[in-house]
Amino acid sequence: KEIEAISQLPPEQQKQRLETFLKTLTPQQLEQLKSSGCSLCLIAQGKIPSHTIYEDDSFIAVLDIKPAGKGHTILFPKQHTPLLALLDDASAARLFVIANKLSTVLFEGMKAEGTNILASNGPAAGQFTNHAAVHIIPRWKGDNIAFSWKGLSLSESDFISFKKTLAALAQQRLAAPQKKEEKPAPPEDSDDEPPEPLP
Repeated sequence: KEIEAISQLPPEQQKQRLETFLKTLTPQQLEQLKSSGCSLCLIAQGKIPSHTIYEDDSFIAVLDIKPAGKGHTILFPKQHTPLLALLDDASAARLFVIANKLSTVLFEGMKAEGTNILASNGPAAGQFTNHAAVHIIPRWKGDNIAFSWKGLSLSESDFISFKKTLAALAQQRLAAPQKKEEKPAPPEDSDDEPPEPLP
Protein backbone atom coordinates (compact mmCIF):
# COMPACT_ATOMS: atom_id res chain seq x y z
CA LYS A 1 0.00 0.00 0.00
CA GLU A 2 2.81 2.39 0.91
CA ILE A 3 4.61 1.75 -2.39
CA GLU A 4 1.40 2.45 -4.29
CA ALA A 5 0.96 5.74 -2.38
CA ILE A 6 4.58 6.71 -3.10
CA SER A 7 4.10 6.00 -6.81
CA GLN A 8 1.30 8.61 -6.90
CA LEU A 9 3.61 11.39 -5.65
CA PRO A 10 5.51 13.82 -7.91
CA PRO A 11 8.98 12.42 -8.83
CA GLU A 12 10.90 14.78 -6.53
CA GLN A 13 8.87 13.63 -3.52
CA GLN A 14 8.97 9.92 -4.49
CA LYS A 15 12.70 9.55 -3.91
CA GLN A 16 12.65 11.17 -0.46
CA ARG A 17 9.59 9.26 0.74
CA LEU A 18 10.87 5.96 -0.68
CA GLU A 19 14.23 6.33 1.11
CA THR A 20 12.41 6.96 4.39
CA PHE A 21 10.09 4.01 3.83
CA LEU A 22 12.92 1.59 2.95
CA LYS A 23 14.67 2.37 6.25
CA THR A 24 11.65 1.03 8.14
CA LEU A 25 11.80 -2.43 6.50
CA THR A 26 13.44 -5.54 7.92
CA PRO A 27 16.00 -7.40 5.75
CA GLN A 28 13.34 -10.03 4.96
CA GLN A 29 10.87 -7.36 3.87
CA LEU A 30 13.54 -5.73 1.69
CA GLU A 31 14.24 -9.08 0.01
CA GLN A 32 10.53 -9.64 -0.58
CA LEU A 33 10.19 -6.15 -2.04
CA LYS A 34 13.16 -6.72 -4.38
CA SER A 35 11.65 -9.92 -5.72
CA SER A 36 8.01 -8.77 -5.84
CA GLY A 37 8.38 -7.19 -9.28
CA CYS A 38 10.60 -9.92 -10.71
CA SER A 39 8.77 -12.01 -13.31
CA LEU A 40 10.88 -15.11 -12.60
CA CYS A 41 10.23 -14.83 -8.85
CA LEU A 42 6.52 -14.51 -9.59
CA ILE A 43 6.70 -17.63 -11.77
CA ALA A 44 8.50 -19.51 -8.98
CA GLN A 45 5.81 -18.37 -6.52
CA GLY A 46 3.03 -19.54 -8.85
CA LYS A 47 1.73 -15.99 -9.32
CA ILE A 48 2.40 -16.00 -13.07
CA PRO A 49 1.24 -19.06 -15.01
CA SER A 50 3.98 -21.08 -16.66
CA HIS A 51 4.64 -24.40 -18.34
CA THR A 52 6.92 -26.03 -15.78
CA ILE A 53 8.95 -29.00 -16.95
CA TYR A 54 11.11 -29.44 -13.83
CA GLU A 55 11.00 -28.22 -10.24
CA ASP A 56 12.74 -29.03 -6.98
CA ASP A 57 13.17 -27.13 -3.71
CA SER A 58 15.69 -24.68 -5.16
CA PHE A 59 15.24 -24.52 -8.95
CA ILE A 60 12.50 -24.41 -11.55
CA ALA A 61 12.61 -24.91 -15.32
CA VAL A 62 9.84 -23.54 -17.53
CA LEU A 63 9.21 -23.21 -21.23
CA ASP A 64 10.19 -19.74 -22.46
CA ILE A 65 7.14 -17.69 -23.53
CA LYS A 66 9.14 -16.10 -26.37
CA PRO A 67 11.30 -19.04 -27.39
CA ALA A 68 14.21 -19.04 -29.79
CA GLY A 69 12.86 -22.43 -30.88
CA LYS A 70 10.42 -25.16 -29.87
CA GLY A 71 11.21 -26.50 -26.40
CA HIS A 72 13.37 -23.51 -25.36
CA THR A 73 13.60 -23.85 -21.59
CA ILE A 74 14.62 -21.38 -18.88
CA LEU A 75 16.13 -22.78 -15.68
CA PHE A 76 16.52 -20.48 -12.67
CA PRO A 77 16.86 -20.46 -8.89
CA LYS A 78 13.62 -19.93 -7.01
CA GLN A 79 15.30 -17.51 -4.62
CA HIS A 80 15.84 -14.10 -6.17
CA THR A 81 19.44 -13.95 -7.38
CA PRO A 82 20.32 -11.10 -9.76
CA LEU A 83 23.44 -12.70 -11.27
CA LEU A 84 24.77 -16.24 -11.62
CA ALA A 85 28.00 -14.99 -10.06
CA LEU A 86 26.10 -14.44 -6.79
CA LEU A 87 25.16 -18.12 -6.43
CA ASP A 88 27.20 -20.12 -3.95
CA ASP A 89 29.40 -22.83 -5.48
CA ALA A 90 27.10 -25.71 -4.54
CA SER A 91 24.04 -23.99 -6.04
CA ALA A 92 25.91 -23.04 -9.21
CA ALA A 93 27.11 -26.62 -9.60
CA ARG A 94 23.58 -27.97 -9.07
CA LEU A 95 22.18 -25.45 -11.58
CA PHE A 96 24.51 -26.64 -14.32
CA VAL A 97 23.99 -30.33 -13.50
CA ILE A 98 20.24 -29.74 -13.95
CA ALA A 99 20.85 -27.74 -17.16
CA ASN A 100 22.93 -30.57 -18.58
CA LYS A 101 20.27 -33.16 -17.73
CA LEU A 102 17.56 -30.93 -19.25
CA SER A 103 19.69 -30.77 -22.38
CA THR A 104 19.45 -34.57 -22.65
CA VAL A 105 15.68 -34.31 -22.08
CA LEU A 106 15.46 -31.92 -25.04
CA PHE A 107 17.55 -34.21 -27.22
CA GLU A 108 15.18 -37.08 -26.47
CA GLY A 109 11.83 -35.33 -26.07
CA MET A 110 12.17 -32.79 -28.88
CA LYS A 111 14.35 -34.99 -31.10
CA ALA A 112 16.88 -32.11 -31.07
CA GLU A 113 20.06 -32.43 -33.10
CA GLY A 114 21.93 -30.21 -30.65
CA THR A 115 21.43 -27.83 -27.74
CA ASN A 116 22.82 -24.55 -26.52
CA ILE A 117 23.18 -24.00 -22.79
CA LEU A 118 23.32 -20.23 -22.56
CA ALA A 119 24.06 -18.10 -19.52
CA SER A 120 23.86 -14.33 -19.91
CA ASN A 121 25.39 -12.70 -16.86
CA GLY A 122 24.49 -9.00 -16.68
CA PRO A 123 22.66 -6.62 -19.02
CA ALA A 124 25.72 -6.06 -21.25
CA ALA A 125 25.69 -9.82 -21.94
CA GLY A 126 21.99 -9.86 -22.86
CA GLN A 127 20.44 -10.70 -19.46
CA PHE A 128 16.90 -9.38 -19.84
CA THR A 129 15.62 -9.92 -16.30
CA ASN A 130 17.19 -9.06 -12.97
CA HIS A 131 17.20 -12.76 -12.07
CA ALA A 132 19.91 -15.30 -12.87
CA ALA A 133 18.84 -17.88 -15.44
CA VAL A 134 20.20 -20.43 -17.87
CA HIS A 135 18.54 -21.00 -21.24
CA ILE A 136 18.58 -24.49 -22.70
CA ILE A 137 17.73 -24.21 -26.38
CA PRO A 138 17.16 -27.26 -28.61
CA ARG A 139 18.76 -26.93 -32.03
CA TRP A 140 18.25 -28.38 -35.51
CA LYS A 141 20.17 -27.85 -38.73
CA GLY A 142 18.80 -24.81 -40.55
CA ASP A 143 16.83 -23.49 -37.53
CA ASN A 144 18.02 -19.90 -38.17
CA ILE A 145 19.06 -19.37 -34.55
CA ALA A 146 22.41 -17.60 -34.57
CA PHE A 147 24.93 -16.91 -31.85
CA SER A 148 27.73 -15.30 -33.75
CA TRP A 149 30.40 -12.66 -33.46
CA LYS A 150 33.15 -11.29 -35.60
CA GLY A 151 36.41 -12.56 -34.18
CA LEU A 152 38.87 -9.90 -33.04
CA SER A 153 42.47 -9.74 -34.21
CA LEU A 154 44.62 -9.42 -31.10
CA SER A 155 48.34 -9.01 -30.75
CA GLU A 156 50.53 -11.43 -28.84
CA SER A 157 51.06 -8.72 -26.19
CA ASP A 158 47.25 -8.51 -25.75
CA PHE A 159 47.09 -12.25 -25.10
CA ILE A 160 50.01 -12.09 -22.67
CA SER A 161 48.42 -9.18 -20.78
CA PHE A 162 45.00 -10.87 -20.60
CA LYS A 163 46.57 -14.17 -19.54
CA LYS A 164 48.56 -12.50 -16.77
CA THR A 165 45.52 -10.73 -15.32
CA LEU A 166 43.02 -13.56 -15.76
CA ALA A 167 45.30 -16.40 -14.67
CA ALA A 168 46.16 -14.56 -11.44
CA LEU A 169 42.47 -13.96 -10.66
CA ALA A 170 41.55 -17.53 -11.60
CA GLN A 171 44.25 -18.87 -9.30
CA GLN A 172 42.87 -16.75 -6.43
CA ARG A 173 39.23 -17.71 -7.03
CA LEU A 174 39.63 -21.34 -8.05
CA ALA A 175 42.57 -22.65 -6.05
CA ALA A 176 41.71 -25.34 -3.54
CA PRO A 177 42.45 -24.40 0.06
CA GLN A 178 45.91 -25.54 1.05
CA LYS A 179 45.97 -28.41 3.51
CA LYS A 180 48.36 -28.07 6.37
CA GLU A 181 51.19 -30.52 6.04
CA GLU A 182 50.75 -33.16 8.67
CA LYS A 183 53.90 -34.09 10.51
CA PRO A 184 54.22 -37.63 11.79
CA ALA A 185 53.40 -37.97 15.47
CA PRO A 186 56.43 -38.36 17.68
CA PRO A 187 56.94 -41.94 18.90
CA GLU A 188 55.41 -42.72 22.24
CA ASP A 189 57.76 -43.31 25.15
CA SER A 190 58.76 -46.91 25.25
CA ASP A 191 61.16 -49.12 27.14
CA ASP A 192 61.71 -51.21 24.02
CA GLU A 193 65.08 -51.13 22.33
CA PRO A 194 65.08 -49.25 19.03
CA PRO A 195 65.08 -51.50 15.98
CA GLU A 196 68.43 -52.37 14.47
CA PRO A 197 69.22 -50.55 11.24
CA LEU A 198 68.73 -52.51 8.02
CA PRO A 199 71.89 -53.67 6.23
